[in-house]
Amino acid sequence: MADKTYTEEEHLAVLEARVNRETADLTAELDQLKSDKAELETKLDVETAAKVAAEQKATQSEEAFAAFKTDIADREAAAAKKDERLTKVRESAKHLDEKFFEDEKRIERIVAMSDENFEGYVSDLASTSVGTTTTTTTTPAVPRETAMKGKSAGGEEKVAAAGASFLLRQFVAPATTKEG
Repeated sequence: MADKTYTEEEHLAVLEARVNRETADLTAELDQLKSDKAELETKLDVETAAKVAAEQKATQSEEAFAAFKTDIADREAAAAKKDERLTKVRESAKHLDEKFFEDEKRIERIVAMSDENFEGYVSDLASTSVGTTTTTTTTPAVPRETAMKGKSAGGEEKVAAAGASFLLRQFVAPATTKEG
């Protein structure tokens, strides 16, 4: 092929056509790249959110598992403490019957006590068992007189508590007025 000589105007026209075609191709490619980038960013956001959710779930699971292990350990300790404490209560308060030990709420309270409070509780129970081997079923004695006035067993009448006006404190009724 022979070399063709282009005029300046033809040369500029050919260059402009090539520039326009290249610009259109590059613009289309840029638009496609922007679209792909937006799609990838959306996928990245979804995956990041899924990762954060999975991490939170893993953290919650680890915390729940740790709480479960602690709860199991606490229950085992409470069971051991329960047996030990009930044995101490039975030894120090032999006057208590089995009904006392059947009350679950009472047992829970005994187990939940601090060591210091439990020792005081056992001490109190031990002191109540001293001298309680026999029980009396006699009726209480009738009081000899009431707080205000009463009769003694001998039949004589007495005024108690410093006279009849003791509780009344010298009460004087207010004067009533009649209006017109």
